[in-house]
Amino acid sequence: MEIQFEIFLKLLEVVNFNQAELSRRTGKPVERIKEWKNGKHLPSFRQLVAKTEKLGYNLNVELVKNRE
Repeated sequence: MEIQFEIFLKLLEVVNFNQAELSRRTGKPVERIKEWKNGKHLPSFRQLVAKTEKLGYNLNVELVKNRE
């Protein structure tokens, strides 16, 4: 599973908006939101960062070295 898809699904879970409300708040058409939710198209990482900020959240990514 692509990381963008996982992040998008987590965003949907956190904000708890339906697709129409998410569309209204992010400025993306409902059709695009549906495509993202179904995994047909994926938002870029940059788009995800912009959308999470628009919704009042920060997207933090942590890079941690694996244990050897």
